[in-house]
Amino acid sequence: MSTSQRLSTKSSGHVSRSSTSKRTASALPKPPVSVHESAIIANHAVLTGHHTITIMAGAIIHPQAKISSLHGPVVIDEGCIVYEAATVGITELEGDHGRGVMLDKNVVVESGAVVEAALVGESTVVGTNTRVGFSAVVGKFCHLAPGTSLAPGAELADFTVLYGSNIRRSNVTLESRERVMQMKKKSHQRQLYTQTKLIPDNSAKWQ
Repeated sequence: MSTSQRLSTKSSGHVSRSSTSKRTASALPKPPVSVHESAIIANHAVLTGHHTITIMAGAIIHPQAKISSLHGPVVIDEGCIVYEAATVGITELEGDHGRGVMLDKNVVVESGAVVEAALVGESTVVGTNTRVGFSAVVGKFCHLAPGTSLAPGAELADFTVLYGSNIRRSNVTLESRERVMQMKKKSHQRQLYTQTKLIPDNSAKWQ
């Protein structure tokens, strides 16, 4: 084979792989999306599915985060933060079950976490690489430590800390001291403010 033939073959192979990659990306279904004007969806965030995705005021979706409405609607309430490589939505069921996922106000889903819960309550933090199972219900002001797992259908009471191998304790300090509660809320607002300055908004793509 001549040098020109070899170069032609390599070039053809490169174009073929690139075309395949583009076809795969474009094959993801584009969902109906409702985005508040003050929400931020970063470039390279992935929104996919068949049901409605609602992203409310001040919520922030980081690059490489995935929001999936393949099997039901997804609601991300005011002030939520979904970090890089996190997934919110039910992705592994077969068929269209019509079951949704909701993050209440100011929920934080950290990097690599997967949330398939029916509800995650206000101001709860889902730690790095944590998995919250299908149809689970998580109360408000909970903290799921990094790497933990909440089983499908399980419930977690308000102000619960989940750590280790499904070990639970109540965060009495946060629950009983208003000053601590207000400090937590102010800390979250500072997070939101800083990230709105750092993350370019690409939400127009979905509107």
